[in-house]
Amino acid sequence: MAEQQVIHVTAPRTSARPRRRDVRTHHASLRDTECAEVDGFRVTSPARTYADVAYRLSLGELVAFGDAMMRKYGTSQRELLATILRRKRYPGRLKARACVDLLDPRAESPRESELRVLLLEARLPPPSINPDILDEHGQFLARGDIAFEEYRVLVEYDGAHHAEMRQRAHDASRRAVLREHGWIVVEIVGEDMRYPHRVISRVSNALLERGWTP
Repeated sequence: MAEQQVIHVTAPRTSARPRRRDVRTHHASLRDTECAEVDGFRVTSPARTYADVAYRLSLGELVAFGDAMMRKYGTSQRELLATILRRKRYPGRLKARACVDLLDPRAESPRESELRVLLLEARLPPPSINPDILDEHGQFLARGDIAFEEYRVLVEYDGAHHAEMRQRAHDASRRAVLREHGWIVVEIVGEDMRYPHRVISRVSNALLERGWTP
């Protein structure tokens, strides 16, 4: 059975394991604060779930997951850190701890989060996430995905919905305005993420053009 079809369940240590091939049970000791109820189902809290899945996800995937937890449920970095530190030994603990400092609930999609991590790992300057971009008179121009405001370089991830004709026209008009106001816009699509070194090269070249010194 494909891995994505398997449901992972965390249960008290005293519970029996279900005899189903599509359910994988993980026995653990759970505090009341590490549990929540959603639609009548008893589930692990966002912070505990973040800690539990850390060993299975890549760094970028875990940051994307953490960003989403913070954005959707209001989970704080402090809460995540406390949950991680309470558990002394478990697979993925060091990764979970390292990722907490990288989380940002302003990211609006998993791919945006993964792209941000890729650029940070390449030691590029820390960017702003989804800021409002203003002109020299303080008038609103656009919201950007990943902005290096000091260098006026904007990196934008175009997901599948950007391929629609109306959205493409809107994107082109918006980016033309940004370029008229002195911004370099680097457009990244899903296929680009298969070649991380190319993405890093394109962004770093734009920053170098604007005077960034590695």
